Amino acid sequence: MKLSEMQIFENFDRQSLLRPISEVTPKLQVNGVSEAILSDCAGVCDYDSDVIRLSAGGKILTFRGCDLQLMQLDGGEAVIRGRINSIEYQ
Repeated sequence: MKLSEMQIFENFDRQSLLRPISEVTPKLQVNGVSEAILSDCAGVCDYDSDVIRLSAGGKILTFRGCDLQLMQLDGGEAVIRGRINSIEYQ
């Protein structure tokens, strides 16, 4: 079934639903030094206990620390736990 054939979308402008990646604005919530929650995460670029790199909004977020774990990657939301020492946005 095509997107235009689905009844749920009949009252919406199709172009407003399909945002280009340049318009995606990731949101980052940091809870102390032990947890970070990233919305609009597009995927994992690198994963190690010392470095986790995630793609979001056409950019790369790099989390550095120790005992880092990617606890959740669901529906575009990523949850990282461990000792977060720094976060870089490139």
